[in-house]
Amino acid sequence: MPFDQLQGVSFGWSALEGTHAFNADQQALHENFTAVEPVYEYEHVDNNCSISGGVVYRGSQVPVSGTWYIFSDYCTGKVQALCIDDQRKNCGVVDLGTVEKSVGIVSDAQGEVWVLSQNGLIVPIIAG
Repeated sequence: MPFDQLQGVSFGWSALEGTHAFNADQQALHENFTAVEPVYEYEHVDNNCSISGGVVYRGSQVPVSGTWYIFSDYCTGKVQALCIDDQRKNCGVVDLGTVEKSVGIVSDAQGEVWVLSQNGLIVPIIAG
């Protein structure tokens, strides 16, 4: 969601995690806020535990069409790309590989994406 559209928006945290109740003693919505449903939900199954980082790919080294959000999971190391269409709907998830103990995803000045690992690795997202 573009930054200039965030005023008055609530994603529900910390009452909700995605669409699921998380903290029952918290309110998901307050007065004057509009609820925004998640585009994608990430389940804590198969050792998935925590999304690390996340950036939109804006580089030129990987030939893609559409908008792709790159993220990883700390516990599994799985790096994935989420496709978002023009209506802000999920149009698919692609596995990009694994980086053990990934703790962040960043982009450089050219829009290329790098995965940061707690092990000291800095791994580029490349085509192929």
